[in-house]
Amino acid sequence: MNKIKFIILLTITSLIFLSTKSFAVNNTGEATVYKIKMRYLELCETGSTDANCLNPLVIGTGNSGLINIADTAAGATAAAYGDLTTVPVGKSYTYYQVTLERKVIISGSVSDGSNTCLTNASDNSIDTAERGKVGGTANTVELYMAMTTSGLGDDINSIDTPGTGTAQAAGTVDDDDEYLQVRGKFTKSITINKRININRYQLLKITMLSLRDILRPIVGLFLIQPIVLVWLFYTSESPLDEYLQVGWGLQLLITIWLIPVYYYYERIFDLFETTLSILAFEDPKKSK
Repeated sequence: MNKIKFIILLTITSLIFLSTKSFAVNNTGEATVYKIKMRYLELCETGSTDANCLNPLVIGTGNSGLINIADTAAGATAAAYGDLTTVPVGKSYTYYQVTLERKVIISGSVSDGSNTCLTNASDNSIDTAERGKVGGTANTVELYMAMTTSGLGDDINSIDTPGTGTAQAAGTVDDDDEYLQVRGKFTKSITINKRININRYQLLKITMLSLRDILRPIVGLFLIQPIVLVWLFYTSESPLDEYLQVGWGLQLLITIWLIPVYYYYERIFDLFETTLSILAFEDPKKSK
């Protein structure tokens, strides 16, 4: 498989909307729209930390387009951003580092039980917090993630240019930077143990029937004859006539049909098992 499936979940740990009625809601809330853009995706070698991506390996670059992470289909969209063909065999990676645009498109609300504050039309300023509103419906607005300050946590910092730019220290966001670097730890390290390259000869071999594929249903045909005869003996008034006139003809057709059915079943199931092993970052040989 060429594509690595990353589902990047960005959690709003604190949304603060200041209303024109001079009260503040300091709480968490659910975003109904939360659109981001990825610009750079890297894998970080074993030894990386929340604050440092060790020997980063670039597996995704460019504009991902808007991904609405409030939507259940966001993972499928994010899955296309990242290519495993550049990952060397045998090397392990424990963290990822993704570079995002700080500007997001968002809609939502927060409440403290008494007051509800909703997203409101903003001036889209890169270095100031935006005011929310009370009442009505939430507006879909453009806002910038992260306050321009330090002490935000070691897993986040700003950078002026994706990939090659100047990055701030871990936990620091500069008000001039338009991008964020976010690091996250995998629950299980990623190691590519083996690459499978299929040439034309191997592909032809996979699509060709072997002698075993042909003989297996035929052997099965002969082995089930005692069961067929016993069944007809107890259920039919003329078991021998029915066996000769109907049974053999039907069984031969079924046998011919089962030759390609069994063949493709085995090939598809083998491919399915191999795919599961790759997705789980396991060695296919160890799973057998």
